[in-house]
Amino acid sequence: SVIQGRFAELRSSGFPYPPSTLKWRRKELEVVLAEDLWAKWESDDVLQLGDHERAPGVQLCWSFHPHSFGISKTKTMCDNGRLELKPSPLDTFNSDIGLLKCLRTSIERHGDLNGSPSTIRGECKYHDTSAFMKGGGSWITNFQPLVAAAIYARYGGSG
Repeated sequence: SVIQGRFAELRSSGFPYPPSTLKWRRKELEVVLAEDLWAKWESDDVLQLGDHERAPGVQLCWSFHPHSFGISKTKTMCDNGRLELKPSPLDTFNSDIGLLKCLRTSIERHGDLNGSPSTIRGECKYHDTSAFMKGGGSWITNFQPLVAAAIYARYGGSG
């Protein structure tokens, strides 16, 4: 199946970190700079946000912080008083069940039949390592660069 084939490829190649070459980063920055920032405003005080993982510039930010994929969020306080951690995106990727869930939702939620690197990264943040479709991963986020640019363009003045 498609999922089994992509699963084997990802196991062989490892976690799909964002590229960090200067050429790739310049290309990503050009996409951000080409956006119409004024079109992001729906009204005087409401900004339109795109899908967080796919919004222009988000993957560019992640390319400078590969360590972020190993960060776990606190889930809850256990009965014994210890904090329980949610799995990091790397934990989810390294779990067979977690990666299979990510590949499945890449297809079902995003229509991404190839399980592209950016989709897999996003799904590994969302899912956990259990056999159930419940979310529960460590969703670490960045402030969207286009949102920041739109706010700056509107309120930052000419300087």
